[in-house]
Parts: sequence; C-alpha cells; structure tokens
Amino acid sequence: MTATIASTTPAQDGTAVQQAVDLTRDMVVGTGPLIAGIVIVAGLILAVVYGRRRRDREPDPPEPETQPTPPKNPTGYESELRDPNEVPRDGDHRLTPHELPDYGNAPTRHGADQDRERKRWQDGHSGSFGGG
Repeated sequence: MTATIASTTPAQDGTAVQQAVDLTRDMVVGTGPLIAGIVIVAGLILAVVYGRRRRDREPDPPEPETQPTPPKNPTGYESELRDPNEVPRDGDHRLTPHELPDYGNAPTRHGADQDRERKRWQDGHSGSFGGG
C-alpha cells in the first residue's frame, strides 16, 4: 500500500504544482492590468486636484466695470476710391504670369473723381456690381 501511495503522490504533486503555477500566472495576468488601471486613475485624480489648486491661486477675472471702453467714433478709418488696375488686354494670346506688370511693387492710384458715389448692392440685381 505504501508503494501505491508513493506512486500516486508524485503524480498528484505534479498536477497540484502545475495547477498552482497556472493559477499564479492567471492572477498575474489579471492583476497587471488592474494595477495599471489603478495607477492611471490615481494619476488622473492627482492631475485634476493639481489643476484646481493652480486655478484657485490665479487672480479672479476682471470686473466688467474696470474694462476700457472703446471710442464712440471709429478712429483711423478713411474711405476713398481707387482707379482699377486693369490687366493689359492683348487679343492675340492669353497672358502668362511673367507678362503681367509687377503689381506687388506698383503704387496704388487714387481715383480721379473722389466725389462720385461708391457702388452699392441693389435688391433684385445679381451679386456682381456690373455683371447683370
């Protein structure tokens, strides 16, 4: 009988050890993400607490009464008409960019007649001023 107990004990011990190793591995696999999640949640909570404390140390927003008021009339606004800078029209061929005048360095020209009324939008007309 001792022989049978001795022969069954190593088989049971091997299975028990394997079961213990499997159980330990399962616990490690399950507790690793749990610990990582707890660390992340704790970090987020600490970040919120730190942000609230930092916001509490900042000065309060200014009162509306202490804000500067804008001037009653607009300043620096000039209204003037300028002559259009027409593209040269050559009926033979289409102009390429290097054939156009150097618009970036050309000064703007003031309109000859500053007293004329500026074109305005009229109801019932299309979106362009002279296009119909």
